[in-house]
Amino acid sequence: MYFIFEAILITGIAFVRYRAALLFFTFLLALSPRSTSIAIGQSGLAFSFTRYALLVMLGCFIVKLMRHPKIWRRAKYALFQERSSTILILLAGLKLSMSFYATGVSSLPYIFDDVSITLMCFLIFYVFTKTQYDFRKLLVAMTLSVLLSGLLGLIEASFAKPLVTFLASGAVAGSDDVLAGITRNSSYRLQALFDNPLLLAEFTVLATPLIIYLFHTASGFLRMIWAGAMFVAAALLVGTGSRAGLILYAIEIPAIFVLSRRGDWGFLLKLVAAFVVVTVIGVALYSGFDSFMSLAQEGKTGNFWLYDDEDRSTLERASQYLIVFEQMKNNPFFGFGVRQSLHNELDFLNRLDSYWLRLLLEGGIFAPLLFIGFAIVAIRRVIGSDLIGFRKPPLLRAALLVFIAMFVSLKLFISIPSNNIYFFIVIGAFFGVTQKPNKVWSDAHSACP
Repeated sequence: MYFIFEAILITGIAFVRYRAALLFFTFLLALSPRSTSIAIGQSGLAFSFTRYALLVMLGCFIVKLMRHPKIWRRAKYALFQERSSTILILLAGLKLSMSFYATGVSSLPYIFDDVSITLMCFLIFYVFTKTQYDFRKLLVAMTLSVLLSGLLGLIEASFAKPLVTFLASGAVAGSDDVLAGITRNSSYRLQALFDNPLLLAEFTVLATPLIIYLFHTASGFLRMIWAGAMFVAAALLVGTGSRAGLILYAIEIPAIFVLSRRGDWGFLLKLVAAFVVVTVIGVALYSGFDSFMSLAQEGKTGNFWLYDDEDRSTLERASQYLIVFEQMKNNPFFGFGVRQSLHNELDFLNRLDSYWLRLLLEGGIFAPLLFIGFAIVAIRRVIGSDLIGFRKPPLLRAALLVFIAMFVSLKLFISIPSNNIYFFIVIGAFFGVTQKPNKVWSDAHSACP
């Protein structure tokens, strides 16, 4: 009943007021666990709220394109004149071709998932976010999700059991692990209405820069609310037990303060890029060395298999890079296509905890390069926009830069793509609100003398 209630609610709002439906969709994403979905067929494909809502919004979007020429012109600009859209189209095309090559038409439902989370969300929020007020409301919707997740986490902690247990449909294949909950050292790990504590941690880390911006640009009672949201975010991260999430949370707050100072943005761009590169290289070198030494001691350097009998998640994640790189050496330009569950369908992989590795496995070496290219274009847009009309432009610029950097870093240890939707919603909306005024259209007439 929970999924049906959400579906009816978002449908009614979408047909009455489309922009309001987009905001409500953003808010509900944190409250729509997979375990409340309806299973379809024997493949384990779940008809979830996210999939349903995206179909509804896509249908309404197409109708609006046909009925309103201005919306069509704006969508055409977003698709054909924005470099970022070109990158996403290329990435979708690459994954589609690799999927057809590897698995045939069976991967089509999951290709739609991938395209809807990336290109579709980017395009829709680009087109319908036109003012600074629209963009701010979007940030508020995400922050309210954090506040409600904190309340749910407080209730969940008293039960020491996932709240989705009380909402689950019981018909979704593979939901038993979600309903069982996750512990570390006998301590229960919060997940609110997310399917995994790591997804809650990822969402909280991504939302924190936006909460900080709202806090510093509000006053009175609203400022107290956003201050409470920052406290809730910290409590949620502690409750999830995500070590990487807590480390990134501790990094992003001073980073926003440093980047919001006035200065040479070219230098700051290089600083951010250097931070990301050094982090990636450092993690890769440490992980590779630690994994190789541990595997060598156990005589497993020949096959690079993960540990199934040891509770060492950091070492397991590090080993995945060795496994994937070893497999991709013989076929670096072609991946294995988009699949429902890579680690269950690829014989050489027991577990997958990196979205960058997922991209490599799905589309070959060019897939992660295209994704990095999109992040670079987003960074350049944030730095290059004058942000006239926004409250405290330097702080917003810093918050968005940290938001992008956190997303890139989180993908090192989280492979589940569902939370990527927040990234493309925020970036798409920002691109839309900072779109330069359109030049004279080709069908316009010259002025009379």
